[in-house]
Amino acid sequence: MSLKELISQSDVISLNLALSESIQNINGKAEFTEMKTGVVIVSTARSGLVHTEAVIEALDSGKVGGTFFTSLIRLRDGDSFYIGLLCRT
Repeated sequence: MSLKELISQSDVISLNLALSESIQNINGKAEFTEMKTGVVIVSTARSGLVHTEAVIEALDSGKVGGTFFTSLIRLRDGDSFYIGLLCRT
């Protein structure tokens, strides 16, 4: 099964891998487009695996139903904040 097939069929996607230069932002705008509506993203990895702006946009649009991150998220303007648990309303 390809990654594209896997993310298009998953209700929950859990990221549990080390951050390296070759695997930064592996979940960006293109990947969120392929995901099921309402998918839940869980990341116990370091920040940088999920493109911050893309996940916030996906939450706002309802494409992603909720997220849980265990690390600081760095925004484009350089600010950092701890996301923890986010759900759309």
